[in-house]
Amino acid sequence: MAFIQKAIFAVVLLAVSLHRQTEAATHIVGGVSGPGWTFQTSNPTFYDTWASQETFAVGDVLVFNYASTQHDVLEVTGADLSTCTVPDSPIALNKTSNGGTLTISTSGTHYYICGITQHCPSGMKMTLTTAGSPPAPPVASSPPAATPPSNKSDAASIKSTLFTFNVMVAIVLAVVSITIL
Repeated sequence: MAFIQKAIFAVVLLAVSLHRQTEAATHIVGGVSGPGWTFQTSNPTFYDTWASQETFAVGDVLVFNYASTQHDVLEVTGADLSTCTVPDSPIALNKTSNGGTLTISTSGTHYYICGITQHCPSGMKMTLTTAGSPPAPPVASSPPAATPPSNKSDAASIKSTLFTFNVMVAIVLAVVSITIL
């Protein structure tokens, strides 16, 4: 009977460790080494191109790097984005100092613009689409320790490394728990 309890405990530890893989991702809009959230007059589709190369999910965090005295971020409708209209009541608004973050809270297509006059027509607009369903809540939350990767292959490599690390931690915890119990 004691062996079964130890085995169940080990499986639970493994499951908890693997569960952390569903945590939300953090995306720096425009890429880690990109220009931040700013004018793109020479390449008005810059942000759409960047977003098309990323994978977004409900719960992911978008980091907009900008000077608060110069820009802001509004989540708007598709119609507002296509006409660069600043609505009286945007879906979401971020006017914090030195940029800010917005969390993707629903699946589907999301539209973002800068609400300052003439900034949206100057390329400060972006459309992105989320993939899949929302991730399960994380077991424990902590701020990201490092700058997120700028492309999918780096992200996959980091996720693979984290997965391997979590599996190894779970195995060590399982072995320790079996020897202690």
